Amino acid sequence: MTTAVLVDNPIARMGLKSILESIPKIKVIGEATRALEAFSLVKTLKPQLVFMDVQLSNIDNIEIIKKIALFNQSIKIIIISTATHPSRLIEAGAFSYISKNSSADNITHALRIIATGKNYLMPVVERQKGKRNNHSLTFDALSLREFQIAQMLIQGQSVQSIAKLFFIDITTIIGYRHQILKKLRCHNDVQLVLLANKWNLLNL
Repeated sequence: MTTAVLVDNPIARMGLKSILESIPKIKVIGEATRALEAFSLVKTLKPQLVFMDVQLSNIDNIEIIKKIALFNQSIKIIIISTATHPSRLIEAGAFSYISKNSSADNITHALRIIATGKNYLMPVVERQKGKRNNHSLTFDALSLREFQIAQMLIQGQSVQSIAKLFFIDITTIIGYRHQILKKLRCHNDVQLVLLANKWNLLNL
């Protein structure tokens, strides 16, 4: 299966390529170091698989996943990340999720499964699905857009800067912020940050 690799760290990219090239059914045909380069790479090379090492706090990553998925639904996007809430990436259009905290053997095992065309989700994603079914009050209670805005609020961005980024009215962002705080039962941004810290979202 033809494969493109999106990893910004050169050492990590080399390591992933080494693992991928050891799997007979996978052939790496292109690389990118930034999310903004990924779509251009995909359009040009049309790989069957796209491996992305992403940080969930980077808004470009969620948007590029959605963009690739809309461009060609047959392309399988595999996320390799330390994200605590990878279900957001799956919701955006990713095919599979592999945790970077896993051992090299587990990652290789997951990649071999994916190379056969089968889906693979690390246990953390399956647990999150169960939480969503039980209506757990975590960040999974948010819509994808609400989650994106919550991430930006957690990073300390103002409603003005968020509105400018999304090209929408400030009152709309204020409305999103109200819904985010309400769903997460937070009274202010400080409590939102504390909740994010609990879910290990501050270091993404």
